[in-house]
Formats: sequence, structure tokens, C-alpha cells
Amino acid sequence: MSGDQKNYDSAVISHTNPERDIKRKADSFDGGSSCKVAKSYSHGEVVRVQRIWTRKFRPLKTFNLVENYFSTGPTIEHVKSISFEALVVFLREKPIIAVSKACLQRIHLLSTFRHGSPSKALAPENVNVRVFLAAFMIAYRPTHVFESMGALEQSLFESAMPLLTTFERIIQCIRSSAKRSFQEVPPDLTEGFPTMLFEYLKRFKAWKVPDEAKLTCRIKHALIALYQAEEHLPPDEPEDSKLKVEFRTQIERLRSKLQQIAGVDALNQFDEQRKAGQVSGPAAGGGGSGGSGGGTGGGAYAALPGRMTNEQLAHELLLDPTFQLDESGGCSVENPVFHRIRESFHQAFWDSLVDDLKLASPCYVRVLRVLAEIRDGINDLAGSKESGSISEAVDLEFIKQQAEQGLYGWDNCMRLIGSIVAVIQRVQAPKRDDETRARWKQVGQAMQEAAGADQPRAFCKALEFLLDRVNAMRIDAANARLRLIAPVIKDHGIDYERGKFQDKLNDGSLTLERTQDWIRKTLRREVVSKTVELESLLEGKAASYVHIHTVAMLALVAETAPLKSETCPETLLFDVHRLSLLQREFQYLVTSATMLVTATHGVTSTKNIADTEVLASISDLFVSDSKSEIDVDQTVMDIGKALERTSMSPESRSKLTRALTQCAAPSDAVHQLL
Repeated sequence: MSGDQKNYDSAVISHTNPERDIKRKADSFDGGSSCKVAKSYSHGEVVRVQRIWTRKFRPLKTFNLVENYFSTGPTIEHVKSISFEALVVFLREKPIIAVSKACLQRIHLLSTFRHGSPSKALAPENVNVRVFLAAFMIAYRPTHVFESMGALEQSLFESAMPLLTTFERIIQCIRSSAKRSFQEVPPDLTEGFPTMLFEYLKRFKAWKVPDEAKLTCRIKHALIALYQAEEHLPPDEPEDSKLKVEFRTQIERLRSKLQQIAGVDALNQFDEQRKAGQVSGPAAGGGGSGGSGGGTGGGAYAALPGRMTNEQLAHELLLDPTFQLDESGGCSVENPVFHRIRESFHQAFWDSLVDDLKLASPCYVRVLRVLAEIRDGINDLAGSKESGSISEAVDLEFIKQQAEQGLYGWDNCMRLIGSIVAVIQRVQAPKRDDETRARWKQVGQAMQEAAGADQPRAFCKALEFLLDRVNAMRIDAANARLRLIAPVIKDHGIDYERGKFQDKLNDGSLTLERTQDWIRKTLRREVVSKTVELESLLEGKAASYVHIHTVAMLALVAETAPLKSETCPETLLFDVHRLSLLQREFQYLVTSATMLVTATHGVTSTKNIADTEVLASISDLFVSDSKSEIDVDQTVMDIGKALERTSMSPESRSKLTRALTQCAAPSDAVHQLL
């Protein structure tokens, strides 16, 4: 043990001779007259000071720091036994950080006293304990930390595990030693620890810089998608709706993450650019496609209604044996809001993929994943027929090696895309040939004309095109299977739906509360109004039950509040999209009729035959477009322009336009009557 270390342990930790220390302190205050000052302290006072110092510094003894760490802090055995999510929460706890910091700094300090430091910059107080704790995730949950195992990732991984193993062996030696001190730890065990720690911190920094640049770009694109998605929600979306809450939660989480990674200035710059319109969401009509596009939005994307389940498909086939999936793989009457939100997330994914390729050290991980999805999709659909061709064209290991070494050029990229297109054209349904040929002509030409800076975007556009073609083939195959099972569903679909619904009731994932409340309200209203006799219901007369069901359905359609999965009766959950569409069309018809009646009454009040001709142009405003929603302000403005061609006075026209705005409100008496 070195002299420096002995002095440290005796002066800072043990304090076994406080009388000597007091005497030295007194000498310094009294100009060296030690005898005179020393006599002023009684034995009792010295003992009291000794007890105070013992109580103060006992917790700082090396053994106590080690014991606190071992009982509270992370150990390899504990880290291996818990999930990654639990580990992240555990390592962020303030008590864990505190005990880990104290123990790490002491072990590092004593090891440096004994063997020296590999770098002057690596002082114990400069060691970032959070970075050290991250080694537990890196060593024992690498697949959760790293997107791929490149050279930097592999180097960091290889430095983390020996560091943690050595650290734990040192503290175990201290705990099990006879004198419970660092002095009894074998020097060959502590000799390499400072160097291991230095190498780990150096490799962590080398990995962190490009990783933070990559994450910063991705977070910004995800935020753009989330802000766009929130704007797509209807104005009357409740503040506590699942989607709005999820969007805002994810926005706050990503903003915090961006500030943590890139700093406050980067967050402020992003906000300023967004306000100035310098960051954009998806271009109009240019949405992404494919399953890969949803990764950018995280939990917010997952909060959207999922694709159709087997039960939903069976339900649609029961209603329409010719039912087919649309081009997006869903139902053609899906809520357009959800469609626009998906487009935002898809476009954000492809934009962030472009940025991956524009980094100083390009990241190819997600590009390779998209290529793997394209290859596997073609393999699944074509079987052994084209298995060899697509595997040869998309040799991912070869592409990865060449790309990481900077040997995969633009010509290679163009040949790769062309080879995949050739396979797709052989596999796809003949009805897709013209569409694929026309789109490939555009994509291929864009790739040929792309300059160096434009090549990443051109390549990602080509990948988006390929993934879209694979998804189109999947949809064609799924629709072909639907045609085969439609006769079976016709005979057994009702029993299948009833069985699945009963299973959900049994396991508690569904109840009948909303359905019973919906029917109960209708029954009470119809019986009180004597539209239906209670006796006829009790007698089980079919006509009465049909009437109650019809009125109940009409009540749903006529409801002004938008129908959602959270409010829809459980027995109608598979028809929410259909009922929502009917609801919007019903409200459009009522509002249109109300405004048209009001306008007709105002125009005909002039009793001028010429004015009635204007009514035809006003009627065209409501029937010219097959819209399911009405823009009241725009419609009133258009009617106002038409009224200028009548003999009505300006005052009468102004009064009529105000009446048109008023009657469009659901609370208006005329609106309610119609």
C-alpha cells in the first residue's frame, strides 16, 4: 500500500488520533505555542471531539461505502434478473446514483493511489457515474441499447463487461477481507481497473457523439409527425381522448429527450423553425407506405386503430360476400382522420431514413431492415419460385459489409433496385403490371438524374416504391384468400362472431354496459311516449322488438356527438366506421336542408320571380359535391355572393346570412325540427 493511500485512510477515514490532530490545528492558530494551547483542552473535550469526528466520518469509510453499494446499488446478478424497462427505471433512481457514485469514486481513487492514473484528465471527481451505470445496460442488454453492432458498438460492449466484473470482484474482496479494507485487495486485481475505466469512458464518448446526432434527427422527425397528427384531429376532439392524450404525452417525452441529448438551444431552434414553417410534415398526396413507416411515432402510432383482425374480416364478409381490402390493407370506409395521421407518421419515417444516410457516419441499419422486409415479403408471396433470385439480389450481409467500408456506390444501388423490380414484376398480379411499370419509370429516372446530395432521398424513394409494391402484392393475396373463405363465412360466420364475442365477455375484456344503457334509454323513451306498448314487448312480439332496434339505431346516427369506439355500444364495435360515416352524412343532410329552407324562405319573401332563379345556384352548392361534412362559413359566404344577384336590399341580405349561420347550429329550432 502506498504512503499516499495510508495518509488518505488515516487522515480522512479512521481519525484514530484526534488529540494529535487537535494539537496540530492549535499550533497553526497560536503561532507554534503548542504546549500552551494543548493545556487548554481537557480529556473530556478531546473525547467529545473524537466522538463527533467518528460519527461524521464513519459513513465515509471504504467498507461502509462498499456495503451500502452492495446492499442498495446494482449488482450483476440483480441486473440479469430484471427486464430492461425495470433496469432503466432502477438506474435512474437518485439513491442508486448516490451510492454508486460514492463507491465508484472511492475504488477509483484508491486504485489510482496504488497504481497511478492512465490519464491526468481522469480524476475521481470527473468520472460520470451515470455513464458508468450505463455499462450495465450495455453489457447485459446490448440489443436494447444498440440498433446494430457496428465497430463502435462492439468496442464499447467489449469494454463494459470486464469493467463491471472487475469492479464487483474488488468490492467483494473488501467485504470478505479480515480487516474489511482496500489494503487487503490483491494488487493484480486493482492494477487494471483505472485503465479499464478510462478505456470504457473513451469508447463511450466515441460511440455517443454519432449516436446523438442520429437520435436528434429522428426525434425531430417524430415531433414533426406528432404535431401534424395532432393538427389532423377534428376540432371537437375531447381533451381527454385517447389519441390526444397519447400525442401530447409523446410530444412532451420527445421534447424532453431532445433537450437532454442536444441541449436547450437545439430545442428552441426546432421550435423557432416550426413556427416559421421551416420544418414540414408530409407533402400533400405523398404519403408513405408499408409497416416500416410506423416506427417514428412510437406509442402514438400504436394508439391508432390497428389493421383489420380476423373477426373484423369475417364481419365484413357477412355483410358483403364480395368485400375486399383496400389499397392500404384496411376498410375503404376507415375514418379519414386516421388515414391522414398514418400518412404523417409514414412520411416522417422516410424523411428520417434519408437523414440516416446523410450523417457524417451514415447509419444503414434501418435501410437494411427495409430491404429485409422487401426480400422476406417477396419470398413469402413467391415461395420457392423466386427464392433464389431475390436472395441473390438482396444479399444483406454483403451489402452491409460493402456499405460500411464505403465500397457500395450509387451504381450498386441502382442495380439493386432494378433487380428487385424485375422480381416483383414476375411475381405480382397481372393487373398491377401497368401501374408498376409507370411508377418504376419515374423512380428509375429520378435515380439516374440524382446528384450526390440528392442520392439518399432518391434511394429512399425507391425503397418506398418497392415496399409499396410488396404491400400491394400482399393485399392481392389476402383478397384472393377472402374469396375462398367467403362461402364458409356465409354459413358459419354468425356462430363464429357469437363465439368470439362470448369469449371476450367471459375473460372480461368486454362488457355489455354501454349496449344495455343504449337499449334501456330507447325502451324508456318509446314506452313513455306510448309508441310501443310494454305488453307487446313482454309478449315477445317481433314487430315491437324491430321497432325498438330501428329507433335505437336512428338515435345513434342522429346523435350530434361523434361516435367513437369508447362510446359505441359493444355489440356494434365492428361497425363504428360505418355508423360514423352515416352520422356525418346525416348531419350534412340536416344542415344542408336547414340552410336551404332558410335561404328559400328569405329569397321568396321578395315575391320577385326573377329572384327564384338564384335558388337553383344555391341548391347546387349542396349537391355538386359528394361531401359528408359542410363548411358552414364558406357555404354562407357562397350563398351571400349568390344573393347579390337578387333584388334583396343589403340589410335583408345581411339579415339572411346571419340567419343561415344560426340555423346551421344543432341547437337551432329549425335544425332540430328537420
